[in-house]
Amino acid sequence: MVKSATRPLKYLLHWFVIGMALTACRPEDDKPLRVGLVVWPPYEIAYLAEDLGYFDDVGIELIDYGSPAEFVVAFQAGSLDAAGTVLDYALELQLADPRQKIVLMIDHSMGADAVVARAPARTMADLKGKRVGYEASALGGYVLSRALEANDMTPDDLILVPTDVQNQEAAFRAGEIDGVVTYEPLVTGLRKDGHAVVFDSTQIPFEIFDVLLTHADLSEAKQQKLHMFMHGWFKAMDYFHANPEEAAQRVIAREGITQEDFLATFDGVDLIDRDTNLQFLSGAMPELFDVLSRHRDKMMDLGILASAPEIDTMIDAQFVESVRK
Repeated sequence: MVKSATRPLKYLLHWFVIGMALTACRPEDDKPLRVGLVVWPPYEIAYLAEDLGYFDDVGIELIDYGSPAEFVVAFQAGSLDAAGTVLDYALELQLADPRQKIVLMIDHSMGADAVVARAPARTMADLKGKRVGYEASALGGYVLSRALEANDMTPDDLILVPTDVQNQEAAFRAGEIDGVVTYEPLVTGLRKDGHAVVFDSTQIPFEIFDVLLTHADLSEAKQQKLHMFMHGWFKAMDYFHANPEEAAQRVIAREGITQEDFLATFDGVDLIDRDTNLQFLSGAMPELFDVLSRHRDKMMDLGILASAPEIDTMIDAQFVESVRK
């Protein structure tokens, strides 16, 4: 009698333990994949996917940041699971904590990053002795340094004024600065007002990329959400290419610009499709590795990186590879 009475108790305990384990897993399963994005037209592909319902019932939360410096703090603190960023920041974050993964190539700058000079200035040399605003960050410093190099100038030729991205337009229009190191859509806006682009990323091709960065220790549940993010991303990109005007109308409110200016941004930046992503990320020696190597070395030469971050483990193609045409 005693033996027969203990068997049901064992089964009850067995299922109780399983139930507790499943319950313990649910909070992590229920947490959304938190993706940080600054205001930058190519990143609107994610918001387009959200607007079109491609992330419905997936558990993906898109979070706005006013400047790259803000998302860097959140990403390092673990408040974000992934973030859109330029290679410069990705390398800085890897140096601080070598557990980062690049899982998506978003875009390639071909004119979207620039130095704009106040009219009537027409060249970089015209800015000598003038006040030039730039974001004191990896990207701002990199573009400024490359502009100076290309024109046989040094930082001593300018009066450099650290200016946050969100304050650049106001500072320029108020006459507080005579030039600005910036990016779209502000470049287009200032050019339309008659000011001159005196240097842009067409002069440094294949040096400025935006990527999606995530943590190597992302939970299994959030990895599954990241796979779904990729599916929605490429589906929304296809929609954008097929219906650019309608797509723009769905997302321009966040950018605060006109449909015309939003679409004009893409004259200076190329979105990177799935096939090109695979070319950059896949294989025993992916193409991105050479890009990272060159970029790391250049940033060290410019003094932006104090030492060399470990890049051998930074590339992860599995999420792009999971997307089928």
